[in-house]
Amino acid sequence: MDFIDFTMLSRKILNDIYIWRNSDIVRSNSFNKNEISAHEHREFVKSLNEDMTKKYFLAVLNKEPVGVVGFTDIHNGTANLGYYKNPFTKKTGMGKLLIKKACEYAVITMNLELLIMKVFKTNLISIHCITQCGFTENKRDNEIIEYMLRLNKDGRI
Repeated sequence: MDFIDFTMLSRKILNDIYIWRNSDIVRSNSFNKNEISAHEHREFVKSLNEDMTKKYFLAVLNKEPVGVVGFTDIHNGTANLGYYKNPFTKKTGMGKLLIKKACEYAVITMNLELLIMKVFKTNLISIHCITQCGFTENKRDNEIIEYMLRLNKDGRI
């Protein structure tokens, strides 16, 4: 799996990602459930050139765009990790693979030591993927569970 920085993507690919992001399935599991406008999407991507606390990537497997991985609140060796799979792909097992490859990338390329993932308690598929990748529950409230993973320096999880 390859990660391609959002800031390096063509307009056409960014438009595809915009469509994914506004799909019902992706929005239903996002913290921001509102549809975003094309202008908001373009401005967000443009902001990534300046904001060093965020990195977003298109995940590509065998030449097929399979999802998006985002690192936010990057500081002092720590980041929040989020992901969503391409809602139109027929490939299965993408959630776990996206998380695993994001963890490897976090260590090897970004030199991160700790990843945090937050998920709605109702998102059972993501919870399964997150725990299968070695994340452990840190805290929870009525709606959200926060998971953490301390990363190994060799990129293994």
